[in-house]
Amino acid sequence: MKRFLGVAGATLLVFAAVQLVPESSHAQVYQPYWTARPVPDDSPAMGVAMGFGDDMFRIAGHGRFSITSASDLGLELVFDNIENEIGDDDQTFGGGGDFKYLVVGEGERLPFDLAAQAGVGMQWGSDYRLLTVPFGLLGSKSIPVDNGSREITPFAGAYVIVEHATVEVSGADDVSDTDVSAEIRLGGAFQITGRTHAFAAIHAGNGTMFFLGFSAGL
Repeated sequence: MKRFLGVAGATLLVFAAVQLVPESSHAQVYQPYWTARPVPDDSPAMGVAMGFGDDMFRIAGHGRFSITSASDLGLELVFDNIENEIGDDDQTFGGGGDFKYLVVGEGERLPFDLAAQAGVGMQWGSDYRLLTVPFGLLGSKSIPVDNGSREITPFAGAYVIVEHATVEVSGADDVSDTDVSAEIRLGGAFQITGRTHAFAAIHAGNGTMFFLGFSAGL
């Protein structure tokens, strides 16, 4: 009986700890840039985005840098304010990076650009840490408007996201949990001037978030 009670108590402790993990992992991908086309080697891009979700607010800063004519590297810093399962606010900080490769350029075999993407990100809270590994495909198409002086760029992405969360439990060993989910991104960007764009996107999967942001070429 004592052994049974011990196992039951440990199981309840693990379940409770996992429930306290903030929902920051849901509806996120560590690459907020909006086009499948890589940035040019003479103009890295910098920008910021705000995300709004159920009981969650995010500020993310990003930069993209050319690797080759067909690939680029993205870096991101994030701050989240989340209301957890018991109604308390959690503030978390994190960062990540991703590699994007243009698989097919617009007009080659498809009427849009198609890129493959893979990334990794980490977040830290007061008593937990989260490792996120997203990978998938991103498609976009530039459409001239305003007599060709500007462009709008609709985009769509599909990702598989592997998350590994570790929670510190007072008086016990840390508790870990791994989850795999799918996410889609839909949105569009509008060219303000030159290489400066405003964009909006919705991320939907294990939760939903709406993002607004801008990006400018340097």
